Amino acid sequence: MFLINLIAPATLTTVTPEICQDKAPPGKASDCTLYPELCYNPIYMKLMKEQCPKTCGYCDQITTTKSRRKISAACQDKEGPDGKSNCKEVKYLCNVPIYMPLILIQCPHTCGLC
Repeated sequence: MFLINLIAPATLTTVTPEICQDKAPPGKASDCTLYPELCYNPIYMKLMKEQCPKTCGYCDQITTTKSRRKISAACQDKEGPDGKSNCKEVKYLCNVPIYMPLILIQCPHTCGLC
């Protein structure tokens, strides 16, 4: 999809939308897919958003004009086998290091990651 902007009465410029890709060193492949567990780790989250947006699923994020808070279209707490989420009950685990990898994947909305 291309966006066309009118610059002057007879001048058209074509702009390609930004493509979401993981970053990589020149001449090398990205290693983002080797570390998906770091995507929601509070220690690495900022780095992963900058370096590995595709792997971490940050490409579909939009910014609302009103709040300027980033919201992912897929940001939802996961449901258990009973069809219900218990994220509100276990919110206190969001910052407990031993539970972080699991709780941050299961409860990103409740843990404030989106």
